[in-house]
Amino acid sequence: MGNGPFRFVSRRSGDRWVFEANPDYPEGLGGRPLLDRFVWRVIPENAAQLTEIRVGEVDVVLQPRPGEVRELAEREDLRAAVMPSREFSFIAWNGRRPPLDRAEVRRALAMAIDRSALLRGIRHGFGVLAAGPIMPFHWAYAEDVGPLPVDPDSARALLSAAGIQDRDDDGVLELADGLGLHAGAQVSCGQRCEPGPGGGDPRRPGRARRAGLHPGHGVHHPGRRRDLRRPPVRRGAAGLDRRFPAGPARPLPLGRPGGALPVRVVRQPGGRLPAGPRGPGG
Repeated sequence: MGNGPFRFVSRRSGDRWVFEANPDYPEGLGGRPLLDRFVWRVIPENAAQLTEIRVGEVDVVLQPRPGEVRELAEREDLRAAVMPSREFSFIAWNGRRPPLDRAEVRRALAMAIDRSALLRGIRHGFGVLAAGPIMPFHWAYAEDVGPLPVDPDSARALLSAAGIQDRDDDGVLELADGLGLHAGAQVSCGQRCEPGPGGGDPRRPGRARRAGLHPGHGVHHPGRRRDLRRPPVRRGAAGLDRRFPAGPARPLPLGRPGGALPVRVVRQPGGRLPAGPRGPGG
């Protein structure tokens, strides 16, 4: 069954899918795959995945934790394959509620966030900063547009012009109603990211504090996102540590598509993919 490079053979619920090569796959599309048989295993736990590839039970592990990629790649029988992706991470501003309904406030907050530190601390450097949600290999990508710089002094000036100032000399900016402006991001991480001792702590105040913001960040499992989005708190994948209700999001991309994600660890010797090469979007 199937008219692609592989035909479906069998399935075991929650465990595996088995496919076999399609000998009739057209030569113009790559011809018969190099593999006779392909088994897609379901291994939910990251530790179990790593054990399987270390002992030779599997040949490929998709998107291992960034901190473990280099350790695995040091083995002679394994290699890390890093390739472009259409995926990107972003901070979603709730543009329906003030003060985030003002472009200059969103710009100031973006300039107060050290996204390079997030990239190093959470993804161990596997990725690059983005200027927008369009990937470099797309025809509409603008080469002359770059990421916003990290500039806490300019951020503080923009916020001050918007009426967000330090009204009680405590080092934290306040809104007109006297409430402090807290810049806290809840980062959703699964297999692709983890806090790394070698990459710095993404919760470190740093430049956000210098801009006059009260930072408070956290890293959580993707399932936690559902709790964060339940009323009355609905902040999306990331947002300010204020209780804004639901509204349209204004994205600030963190990692450019086409950067060093996703990552695969592949058993040597490596060869071309059985169904032909994959493009940047896979």
